[in-house]
Amino acid sequence: MHSAEKELNPITVETEGSVEARENFGEQPAPTLKEEDPALRWDLVILRQILICIFIIILLGLVERIPKIGSGMVERFRYVLTYGEAHHSQQKLYSFAQKQWEKVKDEVSSWFAIEVQEAIAPPSGTVRFVSPIYYFERRDFLPERVRFVLPVNSRVYASAPGTVVEINPGTEGWRLKIEHGTGWDSIYYPCPEVLVTRGEWVNAYQELGSSGRVFFWEVTHYSQPVNPRPLLEYHQGLWR
Repeated sequence: MHSAEKELNPITVETEGSVEARENFGEQPAPTLKEEDPALRWDLVILRQILICIFIIILLGLVERIPKIGSGMVERFRYVLTYGEAHHSQQKLYSFAQKQWEKVKDEVSSWFAIEVQEAIAPPSGTVRFVSPIYYFERRDFLPERVRFVLPVNSRVYASAPGTVVEINPGTEGWRLKIEHGTGWDSIYYPCPEVLVTRGEWVNAYQELGSSGRVFFWEVTHYSQPVNPRPLLEYHQGLWR
């Protein structure tokens, strides 16, 4: 009998020890994952934004070096931001910027395509023109000018580098004339709003002002009107 109790005691002791161990284990909860420090999380977000800004600055610097269209593309991005702040909500700005990005991609593709087609390039010394309007509802080629139908207050851009030589008032806005050299001039009207001054040098794609519902663009060579269709058709796909 005594021997049987001895045999049972180890089992009893072992069982009590197990219970005590389980209780002790219950008193010490399993380690949990350490919560992320909010300050660290914001530091990472800010760092990521800084890196994105640096990348954009470098990218714009490289894009601006692209001949003929680089500076204009950068100016258009600036216009997107300025226009969005003044007229668009954040959601509309995203949609507007996406459309501009699609236009920029088309311009870059067209630039590479035109540069390798030297056989169809115009004679050296001539001025290369681009459309002063990159978004329009309708465009009519007339013998001596182009007629655009577009939203009111659309942006008007210089079609080639040159000097603003005339800013004259008209019935529905201002009439601008830019002298490009070698006898070439371009004329823009009517412009209810003008952002340049007489005698100012402007680059291609530089913003000149705004338009009304209908806008006209002319090109002259030594004061003689020139059919504008070939000028824009050569640059088909650019600044559309």
